[in-house]
Amino acid sequence: MGGEMQNRKSSDLASFTEEMLENPMVRAGYDMSKANADVARLIKTLRARAELSQGEFAQLMQMSIDSLIQLEAGKGLEQISATRIAYIARLCDSRLVAE
Repeated sequence: MGGEMQNRKSSDLASFTEEMLENPMVRAGYDMSKANADVARLIKTLRARAELSQGEFAQLMQMSIDSLIQLEAGKGLEQISATRIAYIARLCDSRLVAE
């Protein structure tokens, strides 16, 4: 009986989510949140692959560790440019190649 109830809850949640995402404003907010999470994950992954600590990376980026922590959490990404993200990727890639 517990599994049946869990399946119904999952189905109800999926239906509710689908219905909510039909609203263009809700969809736009959802898409923006998802994009922020993707960029945050990219920044964190690039930093980790370059084997840089948050402190080292923040220093290279000329930002505070707190700012980097916020970026890696997906916060404040609206204020980071595509150019800056490309710079992060290039910085991490060159670090990987150099070692």
